[in-house]
Amino acid sequence: MASKSGYINIDENEEITIEKPKLSNSVSLSEQEVCINFMRDEDYATIYTSDTTYMTKLDKLCKANPDMYSLIADTGRGKTYRVEDKTLISFRAKKREMSDEQKIAAGERMRQWQANKKN
Repeated sequence: MASKSGYINIDENEEITIEKPKLSNSVSLSEQEVCINFMRDEDYATIYTSDTTYMTKLDKLCKANPDMYSLIADTGRGKTYRVEDKTLISFRAKKREMSDEQKIAAGERMRQWQANKKN
């Protein structure tokens, strides 16, 4: 139950405690969202997210590809990004199924790519 000063808790022994709400810019997991917006006649898309996983991914894309991705707003609780080419946003019909051999081969290709990247 909420009150003006916080949350009222009544435990099994009927003891009443009042917890002050924590002020934070974070959003609970159940409230984190991603909203993708684009118009049919526009070339760009905007993405709003309060999901920290997607914020991290999009921040990395902004840093690596500043000509395609840019941060346009940061509220502290969420961020809005602009994607210059909306065709970069895709929807897949199903997850890719890989055999154990394919997974091993992909892992080897990744190790080789990382080794070449360091050189």
